[in-house]
Amino acid sequence: MTSLPKYVKYVKYVTTADQDGHTRVPSGTRKCLLPEPRPARHDHLMAKNAPPRRLDDAALSDFLAQHAFGALATLKRDGRPHLSTVVYMWDPETREIRISTTEDRLKVKQIRDNPTASLYVSSADHWKFAVVEGKAELSEVTRTPGDEAGLAYLAAQQQRPEDEAEFLETIAAERRLYITLKADKLYGTALDIA
Repeated sequence: MTSLPKYVKYVKYVTTADQDGHTRVPSGTRKCLLPEPRPARHDHLMAKNAPPRRLDDAALSDFLAQHAFGALATLKRDGRPHLSTVVYMWDPETREIRISTTEDRLKVKQIRDNPTASLYVSSADHWKFAVVEGKAELSEVTRTPGDEAGLAYLAAQQQRPEDEAEFLETIAAERRLYITLKADKLYGTALDIA
C-alpha cells in the first residue's frame, strides 16, 4: 500500500493544567508528519473556464435589485474599513441604496465623520458580486412618535404597516434613521462556472 506524501511541521506545545493543577499536555516542540496541503476545492473548475466576466450597468442594477443583504464598508478614524452586514433596498431610478439602522450604531458615527462608503453584495454561490461606491447621507433620527423624521421614515416603507401608530412608537423608541448611499460608481464581475 502506497502512503500519502508527507511533510514535516514543527508544532510548539504549551503546558496546560486542569482544575486540579495536573498537567495535560507536556510543553516543548514536537515533530509532526502531516499530509501535504491540497489545492482549494474549486481550483480545478476555475482552470477550465474563462476569466471573470465584467457586469455592465444594467446587469449590476438588476443584481442589486434581486438581493437584500450586503456588507457595508465605512471608514474608521485610522483609515481602516469597518464592515457590517446590512439589509438594503436598491432604487434603480435614483441609483441609491437605502439602509435602516439605529442612531447608536458604529456605522452611523463613522458616516458622520467621513461619508465615504461602499456596499458589497455577493450571490449565494459567491461567483458573482456587485459593489456600490459613493457618499452616504444620514436622515434625521426619529425620537418622538409621529415626529417629522418618523413620518418620513414611514413614507419610505415599501409596505405600509398595519398599525402605523405602533410602528411610529417602535421606530422612535429604537431611534431609527436611514442611511442613503448615493452610487457614484458600480462595478462587479461574474465567474461562469460550467
